[in-house]
Amino acid sequence: MTTEKKPIQFTHVYTVEEYDQVRRKAKMLVKDGNPVKCHKCAPAIVPSHGGNFVPVYEHCTTHCSRALIGMEGDNVVYVQTCEVQNQKFLIDNAKSEESLKIIK
Repeated sequence: MTTEKKPIQFTHVYTVEEYDQVRRKAKMLVKDGNPVKCHKCAPAIVPSHGGNFVPVYEHCTTHCSRALIGMEGDNVVYVQTCEVQNQKFLIDNAKSEESLKIIK
């Protein structure tokens, strides 16, 4: 009996969007339509309506020196180098020549 290991298939879609809150030309990593939170930064606790407090998270953007956008063959990848092992995400909205303009 042979058991062949198959690679894990992920179903998440990663894209990048403009992030002009910090500086121009920064890109924000988006997973399934939601901004990705930075897991290294502690959230800021700010008051909300009704007297409660809510956490506000920093987004994972290329404003951080540990976030990189690059090319791997014909694919655009977003790389997080903030951990011991780099994390690489294939960017879905950069598959055509027209959509590559979002990266540059």
